[in-house]
Amino acid sequence: MEPLGEYLKRIRKSSDTSLEVVAAKTKINISYLIAIEEGRFNNLPGEVFVKGFLRSYARCLGIGEADVINRYNQLRNENKETVPLESNAEGLIQKAEAVNLNTKKITPIIVSAAVIFLIILAIFFFSKEEPAKKVERQVDKKIKTEKTEKPAEKAKDVIESPVQALNKKEAEPPPQPKTEQVKKENRNLTLVISAAEQSWLMITIDGKEKKDILLQHGEKISLKAEKNFLVTLGNAGGVDIEFNGKKLEPFGPKGRVVSNILLTREKISRKKTEPAIKETDIPKEKNNNEGAQSPPQDSQ
Repeated sequence: MEPLGEYLKRIRKSSDTSLEVVAAKTKINISYLIAIEEGRFNNLPGEVFVKGFLRSYARCLGIGEADVINRYNQLRNENKETVPLESNAEGLIQKAEAVNLNTKKITPIIVSAAVIFLIILAIFFFSKEEPAKKVERQVDKKIKTEKTEKPAEKAKDVIESPVQALNKKEAEPPPQPKTEQVKKENRNLTLVISAAEQSWLMITIDGKEKKDILLQHGEKISLKAEKNFLVTLGNAGGVDIEFNGKKLEPFGPKGRVVSNILLTREKISRKKTEPAIKETDIPKEKNNNEGAQSPPQDSQ
């Protein structure tokens, strides 16, 4: 059977459709379309997104979605079947033998350590018992002597001590509630994006965590950050954005790709960076009509 990527590429070329046109209609990044046509499905965000991309691609080319998904599922099953089961079983057996061997070596060590610990504990307990008894006898003798000399004064001390302890306890300030976690929650930045139509998003949280998301009509995401969000919109007019509880104006019309929107506590701005895909990375088609239409691109 013809590979899925080559099949989609052949259908696209037969209809004189460029990758730019497909990207504009499906709101899928061109780099993902290239990966699909080259069969590099492991470079795509995930299984759910792969099938969503394939359905959108199939609708754009006017072919059956079910047929494309069946081809993809068959491809995944074939890849799973190529894994040598015997080698996996042999590896598991070797790992089990290694674990058993290590367990046999470790068990005597653990038993010896436990015995030594019990011996040390017993020595410590018996060595402490005799001095403790001696101190107890001395304390009893001292108490008896003091009771004989000043019984009235000691009785007063016995009565006053609990009262003093109670007053001291009442004088201690009550424990203060832990507000550090509450303050940290209040310092967080919140971002809520709702899709009015199918939209692709790329969001970087605090410059570390990157999320690649495809929202369908009516879907919504909610994210939190400590410092900032860096957002790229594949369909600027197709989403509603709420930042820190405040609804933002659209960053562009429907179908417009707007990249590098920097959202911080102090300001909302556009960050100038190198484009994710250069023009030299996009394969050129030999067809003279290709490139007649191109997706709207964001201006830096």
